[in-house]
Amino acid sequence: MEFLDIYYRPWRLLVVACTIPFALATTFLFFAPESPKFLYSSGRHEECLEVLRIIYAANNYKPKDSFIVKSLIAENQVTNTDKGKGITGILSSMKEQTLPIFKPPLLPWICLTCFVQFGIFSATNGFYIWFPTILNALSSQDSANMKICDVIELTRAKTAADSLNSTMIICDDTIYTSTFERSIYVGLVFCSMYLIVAVLVDFLGKKYILVVTLTITGICAISANLVYDQQIAVVLFAIFQMSGACVGLTNAVAVQLFPTKYRGMAVCLSMMSGRTGSMVGSYLIGLFLDINCGAGFYLFGSLLVVNGLTCLTLPNMKKEKVPETMATAPKETQEP
Repeated sequence: MEFLDIYYRPWRLLVVACTIPFALATTFLFFAPESPKFLYSSGRHEECLEVLRIIYAANNYKPKDSFIVKSLIAENQVTNTDKGKGITGILSSMKEQTLPIFKPPLLPWICLTCFVQFGIFSATNGFYIWFPTILNALSSQDSANMKICDVIELTRAKTAADSLNSTMIICDDTIYTSTFERSIYVGLVFCSMYLIVAVLVDFLGKKYILVVTLTITGICAISANLVYDQQIAVVLFAIFQMSGACVGLTNAVAVQLFPTKYRGMAVCLSMMSGRTGSMVGSYLIGLFLDINCGAGFYLFGSLLVVNGLTCLTLPNMKKEKVPETMATAPKETQEP
């Protein structure tokens, strides 16, 4: 595409390939029904029952008319059904779903989830953007007995000296094989963390996994710049990146903390805080690598530790047994 002055390089193809699943998922969402639990909590019981019939027919390969549930118990709730249409309706719906979140008793929980997501994203994604640069610097220098930041500062000083001795600015885009190898190892460690969390979550509960994981990974981030052994530093950095596995766990906590009608908006707000953290973290870490490398490790490592200690205020997130009265309720009147 010379007329646009764009050269179609492999990384552009990678971006397109990664975008296709999201584009397809967005298209399929237009054909998906609304969540029956959300419809029920909004007072739209007939629509809720119709969605349940569709789910029943799809799961059991039977006609919708054979669904034995004919009515639902209506909770005592006040629902605003006159929201208008178009932009007015959208704004009214956003107001109805957002304002209650920022009032007691939900205000502390939205502040906590947004703060935790901001910390996780800023530390994990922020450093991960610069991770190849850090690994490449470690591979380019004889850094067997040097700290990470010492190697980065040495590399930067060498680049500055080469620029002064040359009339042309030379961009060294050399990428060492060890950089790719270590990146793969970090990716495998990251994947293993998801498996570990999936196994332990039912035994320990989400609260304690968040506290322990965020605290340990934060300490590893601080320690990564204190050790003089390159291999140990990379291992500590890999463990530090495992904090990213807590993103989904924090979303699961938010789902349990907020009522059905507000949890979608609460999760969106916390994820928006996290994405903002990614942007802020990547910028600050790049700045710290230039002016004070060690401060970046200490700041974001400490932030993860504070996130972990903050999670101590969460209620116990273990699954509770269904009350006997609900378990024995008649099928035709059970809540979805």
